[in-house]
Amino acid sequence: STQSTGTFMMFQWLLAALSLGLLPSTAEIKVGLLAHHNPSAWSGNCTQSDSDLIACNLEIYQEAVVQAAAVGSQMLLFPEAYGLARLTRDATFERLLPAGITPCDTASPAVAPQQHTLSCLAREHHMMLVTNLFVQLTNGTKRITSVVYDNEGAVVVAYSKHHLFFSETLAGIQPGPFAPTSFSAFNHTWGLVICYEGFYPYVSGDYAQMDALVAAGADRFLWAIGGLVPVNKMGAGYTSKYHVSLAATQDATMGFLATSAVLGPNSVPQNYTDYPLHVSGYSGSGFLRTTEWPSMQL
Repeated sequence: STQSTGTFMMFQWLLAALSLGLLPSTAEIKVGLLAHHNPSAWSGNCTQSDSDLIACNLEIYQEAVVQAAAVGSQMLLFPEAYGLARLTRDATFERLLPAGITPCDTASPAVAPQQHTLSCLAREHHMMLVTNLFVQLTNGTKRITSVVYDNEGAVVVAYSKHHLFFSETLAGIQPGPFAPTSFSAFNHTWGLVICYEGFYPYVSGDYAQMDALVAAGADRFLWAIGGLVPVNKMGAGYTSKYHVSLAATQDATMGFLATSAVLGPNSVPQNYTDYPLHVSGYSGSGFLRTTEWPSMQL
């Protein structure tokens, strides 16, 4: 019949369009989180200086990337900058490198060890890395900044935390401008949220940052946390309010409220798999958590 012929032709067109990349793929993408990492759980020389601690924690970050690549992850989210370094008034912060460059090529590992190492890991393992660092601007301003690297190690975007916790202000950190920031990858727009920024709307009633992210097209939130945030409860509030998916991870420095969260729209928990991380001298219980999401929200 004419109707059957039309249906068959439409089916053939859809198959051809998918094969040619003319339609968004619904294939799953795998996202990883560095979860339950205790950045102080080191023996030996790791805690003798800030630079030693950063170097050791970069080893855990590297092991997480290696494991994530081995199981097919395409993106890896790290916790807030406390996962790498201590926050003190006397700490030496790396100079923030601009978006568009590839620190693996342009930054000296002696001057910017965190940005150089993370950029090189992204390139070597062909994986997007969503990182967070304590950084310093050229004018000396200190900030807490999320830096996203593409799978060739280039800086896609850098976003500085706007809503600070009081202890961060006391340590000399300055807030970034109100500039809700997202980036596009894998047929999605990913909104960046840093620690207290996800807590702030619950205590202030001000959802302007989240509203702006969604207005800009964000359908997934990536929440990097220092610790002590009930992420499943608060994350569920965002996934229900905005019909977004959410991945969140935080440190285990305090030993409690160190959970991570992977939620679909309307607070639907996503299946995940955990992989232990082992590095010599590390006594923490950090692990890699991976989840699979459709690359097109259905």
